[in-house]
Amino acid sequence: MIRFSETSNGTLNLTLVTQSLPWYDALNYCRQKYSDLVSIRNANESEAVRNAVKTGIEFWIGLYNDPWKWSDGQNPNFTSWKNPVTNSYKQCVYINTVGTWVLYVCTATAPFFCSGLPTTYRAVVRFTLKGLTADQNPDDPLLAEQVLNQIKEQLSQKTSLDNTTFTWRQQYGKIFQESYENFPDMCGIPGT
Repeated sequence: MIRFSETSNGTLNLTLVTQSLPWYDALNYCRQKYSDLVSIRNANESEAVRNAVKTGIEFWIGLYNDPWKWSDGQNPNFTSWKNPVTNSYKQCVYINTVGTWVLYVCTATAPFFCSGLPTTYRAVVRFTLKGLTADQNPDDPLLAEQVLNQIKEQLSQKTSLDNTTFTWRQQYGKIFQESYENFPDMCGIPGT
């Protein structure tokens, strides 16, 4: 992946994904990891997209005919066609090696541009660590690493962990905290 940012007139955040996918798969990829396939609204944006790529690479953009619109739902007010466009139906658009737009079947594969910043999610997960033996120390960094690896393994069976970072959140200098809910007298609660 190659990232670009253009801030001359607003912000145009682009990521060229060099993996070749059919147009609809590229659309889903961009919507999951960024915002959408790139929409080109004017000559400045068109030039920014062309300049972001080495010559010799063809790539999908977010324009398609069902009827003509950008994948973000906007109507196209700017175009840069190689040839005049006929009234084709259900075709997608890629930019060819010289920077002009070309209609092509959406099932063909090509690299593509995503717009927007990478999507980030932050989740805090709380769990109870059970089954420790007397000789296991919950503050041992090796134990924390083993637990984290088990969490990653479980999650990887349900979703992709590409571009995912896991970290422990420490509280009072410790990763794992003792729970006193079964021992109310240890909490200093009067009358228990």
